[in-house]
Amino acid sequence: MSLSSQILTAKTLQVGMPHVSTIPNHLKIHSLYDYVIFDDLLRPLVKFDSNGEMSADLVLKWEITDNFKKFIFTLKENQAFSDGSPIQAAEVVASLKHLSANSDIVHGDGKKIKKITQLDKSRFEMELFESDPFFLTELSAPEYRVVKNPGKDNYHVTSGPYTIENNSIKNGLTIKANPKYPFGKEIAYREVHFEQYDVEKPISNEMLNKFDIIWPKSSVKMKS
Repeated sequence: MSLSSQILTAKTLQVGMPHVSTIPNHLKIHSLYDYVIFDDLLRPLVKFDSNGEMSADLVLKWEITDNFKKFIFTLKENQAFSDGSPIQAAEVVASLKHLSANSDIVHGDGKKIKKITQLDKSRFEMELFESDPFFLTELSAPEYRVVKNPGKDNYHVTSGPYTIENNSIKNGLTIKANPKYPFGKEIAYREVHFEQYDVEKPISNEMLNKFDIIWPKSSVKMKS
């Protein structure tokens, strides 16, 4: 079965959340709910595998030199955004430079990046001010992921498994499957719809019938 036919036959997953942002921004992730949504929208360079180890995603391989200060990445060939345009080193470097210029993020620290350089069409280098053996793990976070038009993107064109179909205060956020994403297997849902519910009201039978998944309000608080 082709991916296009999988997308046409799969159903919509209905998700209730305490908060759904009306202006999504992958550099301003301040809740678990934002993280979950951008995990579907943007593709990472590297990711954690099922064993908790770092593995390649958008990149084919990497090399670490200069005592964990320089990281050289080679991208996989024939990877594309949802509009069919290629994901190459230029697009990745632009995304990372946008992050570095807006470095006040929750996951990681963009201020540690000294320089980002495109080496050729498929390779780029990230240089840090100081040695950091754990920097590679930060790159799995949504803030470090690849966007088509950094600073201008509305996420209707994305690098990840889904793209934004529509978004409004009244109707919530709907994302649809990206036909250019290498799923590798049948997908369960053609669309995922996120809708904000009133956390001050108890969960009712009506809500249980409406949503397939209901995310509870987080009770985690920062210690003083």
